[in-house]
Amino acid sequence: MQVQGMEGLRAVVETESEGRKCFIGIGATIAFASAATIGAIYIAWLVNVNKIQSSFEDLCDQRQCTDDEEQYWLYDVIWVIGPFTDSALAKEYRNEILPLDSDDEMYKGCRWSIIYSFCGITLLIIAANALL
Repeated sequence: MQVQGMEGLRAVVETESEGRKCFIGIGATIAFASAATIGAIYIAWLVNVNKIQSSFEDLCDQRQCTDDEEQYWLYDVIWVIGPFTDSALAKEYRNEILPLDSDDEMYKGCRWSIIYSFCGITLLIIAANALL
């Protein structure tokens, strides 16, 4: 007789000792807690990015930004202007980078906002999987 799905899982769990079941439960709890916590941190960073962008868009509405200024995510391109601990070195690096990038690449920026959303969602899915 072939066992599939939840029946197979029940059959395997029934053969485990009580100590092993406890160990599996503790491991799943730790996996859930760590994935959920780190996922929540990434989502919090994403919320911060969205607040910064919203403030930037409100500022643009007030001072009538150009089309070029309105097309990018401020959080992803703000690294260009600082603040830096060594302004002279930062200016030197920026002068090396700017000729290599087109305006289109520059407006895309570093894309940390996408990384935050991807990591946050992925880790929350992993946390949900740990509950199962």
